[in-house]
Amino acid sequence: MNKANNLANQVLSNYLDNVRAKTNIQDFKVGDLLFITIKIDNRLLNVTGRCIDIHKRGSLDGTFTIFYVFSNTGVRRTFPYYSPVSVKVLERGKVHKANLSYFEKLRGKKARIQVL
Repeated sequence: MNKANNLANQVLSNYLDNVRAKTNIQDFKVGDLLFITIKIDNRLLNVTGRCIDIHKRGSLDGTFTIFYVFSNTGVRRTFPYYSPVSVKVLERGKVHKANLSYFEKLRGKKARIQVL
C-alpha cells in the first residue's frame, strides 16, 4: 500500500510541475494591482484591478479574486490560479490582511493602498 501511495504522489507531482510550467502567472500577493487579459467569445478583455483574495495558492484548485470598477459599478471576479489568463503585476501593494473583502466598500482616499 505504501508503494502505491508513493507512486500516486509522484504522478501527481509530475502533473503539477507540467501544469505550472505551462502557465504564465507572475508571483503576486493580496493588495497588488494586476493587469489581466481574459478571452471571452473570441475577444480579449483587459482588466486592471486589485487582488483582494487568494485561496489555496499553489494547489491545482486554487483561485484568486480581483476587484475593479467598471461603469461606476464594482466588480468582483474570481479566476482559477492555473488558468489561461495572462496576469501582469503593475504595482505591489503593502497590506496587513490576507483578505481585503472590506476594500469593496471603500471610496476615495480611504481606498488607497500603500505602494512598495
